[in-house]
Amino acid sequence: MNKTILDTNILIRFFTNDNKVMANKVESLFKSAKKNELVIPDVIVAEIVLVLESFYELPKNEIIEKIELLLLFNKFEINRRIIQETLDNYKEYSISYTDAYLLAFAKVQYSNTNIYSFDKGLQKVYKKVIEPS
Repeated sequence: MNKTILDTNILIRFFTNDNKVMANKVESLFKSAKKNELVIPDVIVAEIVLVLESFYELPKNEIIEKIELLLLFNKFEINRRIIQETLDNYKEYSISYTDAYLLAFAKVQYSNTNIYSFDKGLQKVYKKVIEPS
């Protein structure tokens, strides 16, 4: 089966429906895709969050709901375990999506490994954040 990577703007058109013609094309693409055919890299999810926060000024809870929809759709190949953990961290703590992802990556990918960081906010939510000496 061929895989196709989705760019951020495809998913933004789908989520915002701010360009009806493009949104309809995206909807058709999604309907015609096979299971796990459409790939959404982690960096694209991060960019979606950034665009929805900064340009569209959506509240955090709406952004989380939209990203959770991606996790439910079986036509997407997406890093479900890490992205879900990221969303859980993003909901629970007052940290950026990027920090929530870093925390998820440390917990899930590397079984609660240390993180070197000077970020005080991240240090408050994860005991294994250490500053280099």
